[in-house]
Amino acid sequence: MTSTTHQKHHDSLIMYVNDVIALERDVINAIEGQLDDEKVKANGEFANVLREIAIGAELRIGRLQKITEDEKGATGAAVKEAVMGVAGSLAGLYGKLREHP
Repeated sequence: MTSTTHQKHHDSLIMYVNDVIALERDVINAIEGQLDDEKVKANGEFANVLREIAIGAELRIGRLQKITEDEKGATGAAVKEAVMGVAGSLAGLYGKLREHP
């Protein structure tokens, strides 16, 4: 494998890792919005499951960020994270406008 091909594969893998980080952040944002819902608060067992999912996502984000840092992909991750953060915030606002988030 040539070094150019290797670099392309490396860059693609970092891009995919960054995509997963963004996806995990979206999951956390969605769950945090659900945890504010009165129906969810009334069901302690369901709320606990949602919290466990969010905690797992946070742990995965930490591991994935370490991978991007180790592989010199942190700059792309930071940009993608910022863009996804804005998109997540907009989705959260939309969720608050719906009758049943």
